[in-house]
Amino acid sequence: MVDLDPDYRDYYPCQLSGGQQLRVGVARAFAADPGIILMDEPFSALDPVVRAELQDEIVRLQKKLNKTILFVTHDMDEAILLADRICIIQNGHIAQCDTPENILKHPANSEVADFVGPRRLWSNPEFIEARDIMKTDPCRISGDRTVLQALQVMNHYAVDSLLV
Repeated sequence: MVDLDPDYRDYYPCQLSGGQQLRVGVARAFAADPGIILMDEPFSALDPVVRAELQDEIVRLQKKLNKTILFVTHDMDEAILLADRICIIQNGHIAQCDTPENILKHPANSEVADFVGPRRLWSNPEFIEARDIMKTDPCRISGDRTVLQALQVMNHYAVDSLLV
């Protein structure tokens, strides 16, 4: 289930690595067949390679077994990777609870925007659609104008491109 060698069943937790301990914990949680599984910062103490492997494994298990998993994390990239919905809590209240895409595109307030970070949407291009970045009223110039005239128009309107 969690890609752990059966030989480890006789080991004590202190004899396992952090990643192996987490795999055992995940297997135990799924074996109990609860309605909801709570994972509080489950990957925070793992090295990046093991962390990425276990994140992929959790996503695979969640889809295969159709379990609701509540992750607690302060890592926005991890939340975007793992979540169907993200709830951002500020001062004990839900500031925004939405899909990763909507939180990236439409933060509920300036605090959510600060937490998400101004460039995070660009590091998740699967959420960006052409309409999100296209200009709805581009500067235009006719094709018979000179390059100098085009540069003057660009300078005047402070743009870096013109529609010809």
